[in-house]
Amino acid sequence: VAVKVQYPGVSDSIESDLSNLTMLVKATGLAPPGLFLENVIRVGREELKVECDYRREVENQKRFRSLISSDAGLVADRFRVPEVIEDLCTDKILVTEYVHG
Repeated sequence: VAVKVQYPGVSDSIESDLSNLTMLVKATGLAPPGLFLENVIRVGREELKVECDYRREVENQKRFRSLISSDAGLVADRFRVPEVIEDLCTDKILVTEYVHG
């Protein structure tokens, strides 16, 4: 099997990390003129929270596996998406079959 484990506190630290990043970028003037920093941080926050949602990742991987396996050309080209072992998955742990490659 392959196991992906989310380190404790990762999802909880997103907000403070992005606040610190915003303060650093503003204080140092690193943002280029015209960059809407608040929008960049907002989108980053949303995307990082999605990345920390392993239940969502399980559903996406199952959907992707289904799409790939239903395409004869991709199957013939040996594309393969590992099967999720749902009974072993949690909000912070993703377990799939191991696929070499």
